[in-house]
Amino acid sequence: MTIVLCGCAGLAIVSLRNAAWQQAKIGAETLLDSMTRTLTRDFELYDLSLQAVADRLRDPILEGVSPQVRHLALFDRAATASGYGAIFVLDAQGDAFIDSGSLVPRRLNGADRVYFQVQRNRDAGLYVGRPWRTRVSGREMIPLSRRFSYADGAFAGVVVGAIELAYFEAVFARLNRNLNLKITVLFDDSLSTGGGQPPVQYPAADPLDRQTLSMIAEADHITLISSSAGAEALHVAHRVGTLPMHVVVSVPLSTIGSAWHARATAIVLIVGTPAIALLCLLQLLRSELRRRTVAEAELAALALTDALTGIPNRRHFDRRLAELEKASSRERCALALIDVDRFKAFNDYSGHPAGDLVLKAVGAELAMCAARAGGIAFRIGGEEFAVVLTGVEEAHALNVARDCRGSIEALALPHALSPLGIVTVSVGLLYADRRSATTQTEWLSLADAALYEAKRGGRNQVRTIDIVTGKTETSSASSRMVSTEELLPA
Repeated sequence: MTIVLCGCAGLAIVSLRNAAWQQAKIGAETLLDSMTRTLTRDFELYDLSLQAVADRLRDPILEGVSPQVRHLALFDRAATASGYGAIFVLDAQGDAFIDSGSLVPRRLNGADRVYFQVQRNRDAGLYVGRPWRTRVSGREMIPLSRRFSYADGAFAGVVVGAIELAYFEAVFARLNRNLNLKITVLFDDSLSTGGGQPPVQYPAADPLDRQTLSMIAEADHITLISSSAGAEALHVAHRVGTLPMHVVVSVPLSTIGSAWHARATAIVLIVGTPAIALLCLLQLLRSELRRRTVAEAELAALALTDALTGIPNRRHFDRRLAELEKASSRERCALALIDVDRFKAFNDYSGHPAGDLVLKAVGAELAMCAARAGGIAFRIGGEEFAVVLTGVEEAHALNVARDCRGSIEALALPHALSPLGIVTVSVGLLYADRRSATTQTEWLSLADAALYEAKRGGRNQVRTIDIVTGKTETSSASSRMVSTEELLPA
């Protein structure tokens, strides 16, 4: 559930991000389309005025008219619109001899200007140059020029006009209602002049890097991301008609991010808070289940462990015999029943606390002996113990039984009522292989019979019993016998 919730939240955030980027691109494209259409139309209108002047200069009718009439014939009212500069007609030497702003031409020579040199060398049609400060008004203008020729095609001069850069600001203000969008115009006359200069940017504030300028100048339409004034932005650029001019609309990435970050944060809070709470609850539940599992395992271990000696108890012993009784897991095994000799007399003489210490010592020693042989020692009741061995040969099982008896004798625990003066044990051993089909109850009965024979035969010894015949045998490793055995109580 947590993964599904987080996955849905992630998809929603990605969708918000994609929508914000798409909206930013659409907004930039829409504004860009309006800008290019407006600039293309206005430049075409101004160019029509330049063409009209160039065409009418070749009309012989204007040669004999007065300056007032010629002025009215050459210049229409479109040339005097707001944002447009005066139109000058320059002769072959670059001197102005006709001025749309004055009947008496103002003194001007444009022979050193790029637009004049370009038109003198070849007919470049409408040539739009880089912005420059005019010598007449001192304002920043964009020169637009056309060549006019004599009847034989020889260079006669240049008709040049200009559009103020302030005109672009007016267009920007009229079309751009979004303060987050930045509009830039790039002027590049390198295609016309054959030069390799980078484009000129207007406004000059927050300039684009040189690589971005070059990429925009070489394409008619491009969308890219680059740095502007130290911050990354999405730039969408279009060429203005066939002019060496691009309009660039820039959208700061921070603006795009702010459009979806707030919603994304809300989604994270709405989904993340329950998800974290759910994970915390799951962790608490996991800890509780783990604690219960550990507690249950401890209880199960306690239920199968003898409280006094710390070794497996009778319940554990019965389960182990039941496992061995199954035909599917039947294997060679041995069962040794071990009883502490004269323990009741020891308890009556030394007291139960001392008897408990003896049982603990006997249990610990039997557990070590059984573990060394790969078996398990059990306390099955009172002073009676058992050792279960699996996967062993009969001779090895007999040696383990002898080791168990001998290790208890080696402890030399004091026993005032024992002929040897120490605690001893008697062992009854039953060995069963795969062919034995006896039950758990029969195993216990046979092993108990062997133990009884060990007791009856003098104690502190090992007796084995044949699982088929039920006959017992005395181990050759029995301890020494004493003549007073029959005189002492069991």
